[in-house]
Amino acid sequence: MNRHSAFLLVATACGGVASTSDGGGPIDGGMSNDVADAGWTQCTSPDDIAVCNGPNDCQPATPEECECGNMDDPDNLGFCWGSGFHVPTAGKPCDPGAYGSICLYETPYPGVSGYAEADYNLGVLFAQNGGSARVRYADLSLWTGDPIPDPATCPDLGPNVQPCGGSCGTCPQDQVCFGGSPLHPVGYCAPANYQDCSLTDVPHCTSTGQSCFTFTVQSEAQADADKVGTCFPSADCNTLAANLPGGGKCTPSP
Repeated sequence: MNRHSAFLLVATACGGVASTSDGGGPIDGGMSNDVADAGWTQCTSPDDIAVCNGPNDCQPATPEECECGNMDDPDNLGFCWGSGFHVPTAGKPCDPGAYGSICLYETPYPGVSGYAEADYNLGVLFAQNGGSARVRYADLSLWTGDPIPDPATCPDLGPNVQPCGGSCGTCPQDQVCFGGSPLHPVGYCAPANYQDCSLTDVPHCTSTGQSCFTFTVQSEAQADADKVGTCFPSADCNTLAANLPGGGKCTPSP
């Protein structure tokens, strides 16, 4: 199983337990019974991710192995870096995030400002410890705690862009799958050496004939989504934007 498939399983298994849509419990603060029954605690996930401090005063049983990487927020909520725990983010910017991951605001990694890509389970832990405002799905849409739906059908994204995620499968070995959220259940494949882009920068893409693809998300999150996109030949971008469930937009280079 590759990284994206593993992420999807985590997202499907864990996203729903933090959701209020089925009465399972609060998204922000406090655990549902489903979470507890699935091997979670208030402060840890089954795969050895642990948050520390915060409003629930999360303290690991072996604090000498935690090395709490605190966030610069009023509640001082952070996550454990130490050898006894799984470090849930490698400090890669969400530009956007890989399918099945989440984007976490202001991680303590040097050189990463804004949102960093992190394991889905860390988003669940942050949300149940008062930090849901810092969590976004991989497309930069607002965190709701709802799982990424498994698409019933896979769209045609054109001859040069492959859909991915869930039953749509994984990308070729030299490509990466971006996206994945309740708004965008299907991701798109891009070359591993993709050029990222931002609608706040001009030119948006450096190559003539290319456009910057960005996800369409909730209005209050759109400015963040517009900062992180992928360059495609304009024809491919337009087909992707028109056919990807949940929508996107293409901004040509001036």
